[in-house]
Amino acid sequence: WSDVDVQPTAPLRHLHAMLQALVRKEGSVNTRADIWTQREFEEAGTNVGFMLLRSGPATRRLLLAVRTEMARLGGLDQNILNRMMVAGDTHGAVVRRLPAAIWASSNAGHAPPLDELLLHHANFIVRPPTAGKRYAATDPRPKLEQLSRVRSLVHRQDSIGWRRMTAEITEDGGLAAYKARNFDAETLAAWRRIAPDDYG
Repeated sequence: WSDVDVQPTAPLRHLHAMLQALVRKEGSVNTRADIWTQREFEEAGTNVGFMLLRSGPATRRLLLAVRTEMARLGGLDQNILNRMMVAGDTHGAVVRRLPAAIWASSNAGHAPPLDELLLHHANFIVRPPTAGKRYAATDPRPKLEQLSRVRSLVHRQDSIGWRRMTAEITEDGGLAAYKARNFDAETLAAWRRIAPDDYG
């Protein structure tokens, strides 16, 4: 599964090789995962912008449960999945987070080195003021600009520019506010119990 604001940043064979290695590794330790998501932040949260899903009854049960909660509560799928994970109620499905090389920009504080980046999801963007106003949340330009900027950095192998860009995201007040709203002390403590089961 992939959102539209996702782009590969390396040859697809490299991304495929990592995912294949991940599946082989998880099979070897007898912990069959059903769904792999991106990391919203290194220490907490799943991001469903890019996911690997195993076809099977456990995956279907969880996805149907998320859909039911979306209809009931009007919430976002990602927020509902995060709450289910924290509550330990994933309907028998095992959910794991992908390595940071399959990167969501909200995890800018733990971005991989540029030469290890395999995929970029522009899930968090810095919205600079324009003529005294900020971009509307529905305006696609900041996401398109981030996608283009990352493509350019990868093409030029500009590691300094990459570190500058990820620092700009990390230091944005909007990201800190988003994290504070969604990951309070109790939620972060729950994730400290969950996150060690990640791969990568």
